[in-house]
Amino acid sequence: MPVSGGGFEQAYNAQATVTMGSLLIIGAHVTQHANDKQEIEPALAELAKLPETLGTVERMTADNGYLSEGNVNRLVDARIEPLIAVDRQSHHEALPSGWRRSRMPRKTPMR
Repeated sequence: MPVSGGGFEQAYNAQATVTMGSLLIIGAHVTQHANDKQEIEPALAELAKLPETLGTVERMTADNGYLSEGNVNRLVDARIEPLIAVDRQSHHEALPSGWRRSRMPRKTPMR
């Protein structure tokens, strides 16, 4: 794989497909592709191998490394809602002024 600063290094790009609710890994593959744009199709192939009793995939989230018109079309064709970031955010970027983290009430009634 190409590395920053030039040259090549023997490396692999491992991908995991994870359920959003339980964070259970339901698919995985390893490739030598340097970026993730080519990895939606193998992820969809892994999902196709799952038993029907697990249900159907409704949406897929991914960072902007997966963003391409082809990937969005592949997901839409598979009847999966694509939720792919369209931009990168810098590390340690300051939050907008006036932004406040929402807080849970101090005492939440148990039912």
